[in-house]
Amino acid sequence: MGIFNCVDFECTCPVCHHKVDDFQTKDGDLSMATVKPKSVSNFYAPCGKCGCWIEFTRNNDGEFVRTVEGKSDRGKRQAMPKYQKVVSI
Repeated sequence: MGIFNCVDFECTCPVCHHKVDDFQTKDGDLSMATVKPKSVSNFYAPCGKCGCWIEFTRNNDGEFVRTVEGKSDRGKRQAMPKYQKVVSI
């Protein structure tokens, strides 16, 4: 048994426009399976180029909200509100 599932989803990083396609989730039966985004409530991945954290979370209306966090000068992640938005998946 694995500790996460992979999510069959790719997008462009909103910060650097690099392709991001290694999304994971801890929703459901964690068996290292590949699942569709609409079957989970939350999934996430780091951008391989700029290092920002991209996360999608389903809201009460069933839509996904994308949030992005970047690294601060002290190495901790901080919210980047200008990249937060409701997205169609």
